[in-house]
Amino acid sequence: MLTQAPGKWLSQFLGVGFASECLGRHEGAPQTVDLGDGNGYPNETSELRWDYGDPSLGTCEETVKGGNHFRYWVQNGKTASSGAYFLATSDERPIAQGHDIVVNGYNLGCDWLIGNITKSPIDTASLTNTSTFTGTTSYAGYTYSSAISYVSGLLANSSDGVNHAEMIPADATKSGAAANVVPARFPALVIPIPTLLLLLLGALCLQGRVTRTVHLSPT
Repeated sequence: MLTQAPGKWLSQFLGVGFASECLGRHEGAPQTVDLGDGNGYPNETSELRWDYGDPSLGTCEETVKGGNHFRYWVQNGKTASSGAYFLATSDERPIAQGHDIVVNGYNLGCDWLIGNITKSPIDTASLTNTSTFTGTTSYAGYTYSSAISYVSGLLANSSDGVNHAEMIPADATKSGAAANVVPARFPALVIPIPTLLLLLLGALCLQGRVTRTVHLSPT
């Protein structure tokens, strides 16, 4: 989940190499999720993609070549109106391969995003409830100090209803894709930050049949 002053949160992700979709266009069916806020299963709010170092047109390259990307939703219903942003991250294959998710791509997409935010290598296979990471990023005069902890067991122990569920290993800890120490997937950009900006980020990631949530708090 991610909360902060309206209209400012995108700076956090521009600072680590993610930007809006190619020429503002979205192809494919929107994904839905129940955030427990009384809104049922709304469509995703939008999607951000790895920008290959070019915030203006780089996401067009990601559309062709594939890479890390995430969809997000805002919790703003009558039963829960936190304004939190919920992210679903994954690493996808090139468009020529139908944008299928790579094996263990949900974990890797999440961990690479966190690796970029904290400039830390993430050992996907060894993450536990005690795993924590910190770091700072900045963009357009805003600076974000992030404290991240991995938490498992917040969703059902199942891949039911998960897109590309066939790409989730039955035992992710034994997957070749998960067995390597993964450095920040792409070089994190270093930039300057805001002072009165509060934010909380949570990225939902699947490791086999285990769900992790990541909390991020800037100061």
